[in-house]
Amino acid sequence: MTTVGECWTIDVVVPDSGDPPVHERLLVEPLPEVHLRLKLSPALVGGAAAGDIVQYDQATATIQVVSRSGNVCVQMYHRGISTAALAQIEGQVKHAGGSVDGCDSHMLVLTFPVTAGFSSIESYVQALSVALVAEWMFGNVYDPSGEPLGWWT
Repeated sequence: MTTVGECWTIDVVVPDSGDPPVHERLLVEPLPEVHLRLKLSPALVGGAAAGDIVQYDQATATIQVVSRSGNVCVQMYHRGISTAALAQIEGQVKHAGGSVDGCDSHMLVLTFPVTAGFSSIESYVQALSVALVAEWMFGNVYDPSGEPLGWWT
């Protein structure tokens, strides 16, 4: 773990990422009882979103969600986003109560409150993916076998 201001970073292995495995560095806030709060939704690690409280196993470099924040993570793979387009996306996502948690040359990570509604989130993200010629998936809605996690019910 590395300290960044009041927060730490942890390196988490991306499941099924090959040999050697790929790691994602996640920004977390330390909490009592060895728990951590994710500050941003992960770009590659599935099953969690910003605000979730997790337990980190340093030996296996994995996280286990202890408590859900009520946020939905969207991971989008794109061919590139202009600065102007990103600013527009940030405004639209913020208007829906969400945030852009990460963006690089091929990846965009969005977080929405589940109270925005899955149909609204999906409609927005689907339209965005068409405009950006991108692929996307929910990062914390389905388990690795494709079954809904059901935490929102």
